Amino acid sequence: IYADPVAYDATRIPFQLAEYSFANVTGNPPYIVDLQVDYDTSDVDQLYLPVAISPCSREPVSGTCPPDPNALGYLGTILSVPEFSLKASQWLEDVKWVRYKSDLDSDSHPRIPSADEVVVDQANVSRGQASHFTCVRQGSSITDMINQWQTCTVGNPGKAACPQAPLYKELNDYFQANYSSYWNGGMPPAPCSPSPAPGWPIPSPAPNSNYPAPLEMLHYVYGWVPFNQKCTDGAGCAKFNDLLCNPGPADTFTQVQSDYIHGLQYNYKDFDDKSKWFNAYTQLVHDVLGANVYAFSVDDAAGNQNRPGEGIVIAIGGSNGLPNPTPIQPDPPPVNYAKDFALNLGDPIPQRRPCWTSYSVCDVEEKDCVEKQLPGPTWDSANHKWIQAPSINVDTKAKPMPRRIILKDAAGQVYKFNVKMPVPWRRWATVCPPATPPPASVDPDVAEPVSALGPNGQPLPGWFNGFGETANPTPIVCPSETKPRIFVLFTGPPNEIRFGGQQYVCATPTPTPSPSPTPTTSPTPTELTVCGNPTATPTVSPTPTASPSPTPTPTPCSP
Repeated sequence: IYADPVAYDATRIPFQLAEYSFANVTGNPPYIVDLQVDYDTSDVDQLYLPVAISPCSREPVSGTCPPDPNALGYLGTILSVPEFSLKASQWLEDVKWVRYKSDLDSDSHPRIPSADEVVVDQANVSRGQASHFTCVRQGSSITDMINQWQTCTVGNPGKAACPQAPLYKELNDYFQANYSSYWNGGMPPAPCSPSPAPGWPIPSPAPNSNYPAPLEMLHYVYGWVPFNQKCTDGAGCAKFNDLLCNPGPADTFTQVQSDYIHGLQYNYKDFDDKSKWFNAYTQLVHDVLGANVYAFSVDDAAGNQNRPGEGIVIAIGGSNGLPNPTPIQPDPPPVNYAKDFALNLGDPIPQRRPCWTSYSVCDVEEKDCVEKQLPGPTWDSANHKWIQAPSINVDTKAKPMPRRIILKDAAGQVYKFNVKMPVPWRRWATVCPPATPPPASVDPDVAEPVSALGPNGQPLPGWFNGFGETANPTPIVCPSETKPRIFVLFTGPPNEIRFGGQQYVCATPTPTPSPSPTPTTSPTPTELTVCGNPTATPTVSPTPTASPSPTPTPTPCSP
């Protein structure tokens, strides 16, 4: 392993993250769980070039990965370099963002720092340090972003000034509570004692306060990192002051993180007024450039994949070399049962049925349909089999009910049903384990079948026999567990169809991934202490984190 600090001089060397590994490994001693590739490409620090990454199902002996329409799509973007640079340059003018002061940066080929890098730099500037970036112009989205945080977290802003005040307050309260366990009223906690490192705490509380100034908070909020600088690892969490644990509990952390991602980071979808955007850089990555990558550190729905494969393809400036030049569909966000229900589709593979291909959510006259593709088969490494059982989140509050759901499969069969009322639904088909699952049935006040038609328009009798519902409007306490609030519709697999006497089946990629090797000795799981509860080390995909900011070079910024 060789490290060269000069290669990471942020003032001169542009870089983007492309990370990958060729096996999932766990245990102590370590052993291979399966031969899946884990990969991502990330704009979490900066962006400079259009990059796409994809697994190759077979080792590319010839030096190329053969085209395969059934292969997974890519992560990233396949824009050409001129297209990418033009879109990025136009965005820079639109939101008046900053660029690096770099010999390799130009108006025609910009290098753009992320929001986290920018707020770190702005905090440094407020302390009298030189900026890494070009000057913040008048009317910049950066100024709007900082001002919006100040407005929404200090005092009691009205709805006009801060339309999302509850989300800002929830987020600020959580990070202030995390800082409280670090600052501890001025008494260094155990991991920082008995002699805290020079400079502790970082950042210091604002005058006459137990919390940092709003600008100092922004790096931790936009980086989604805890306050723990100048402290060593300590007991009680995997690392000192982990956000999951402090303040916690885990359910609160999950809610705050979900609101942060879906309510704030993506709020450019909800506000035409750019001054209300939480993060214009997220809009650049996902909307302007159309890249399904990390725009911020916990942007996992877009950014990381763990899939079967024997190689990796990295394409720069186009789709050349990618086995399938279409983007992979991101995983759906967690279901918010205050407004959504989950639609779980039956797996076609065990019964050798056609694959699911797409779904639409429409009005009952089918005038506002937007067809979306469904992901293909994936490898279930825990149970060593292929599955295709997509789950779809359907918002029942965004538009008037009823809504029509349209499903399609690879044989051209179409399945339609109406959902008649928004959640919450009344309790339906709910049992406690270990009782057998309820028979498939649906509350007629909730949903009704419309039609199931074959590729030639003929009816498909019997398909709706597998149509069912589970609804828990409030948690249910069972002998062995508490079943949470939940609203789910589920279907059977697609209808069986035969052409010329041969069954039409959902094809799975070949070759099937190698079975998991059996270790010669039983592995002893390494234990982590997570919020005081010892658990076996999970197999997790690495999440990119913001690169350390180098020491700024004093360079004056002209007015």
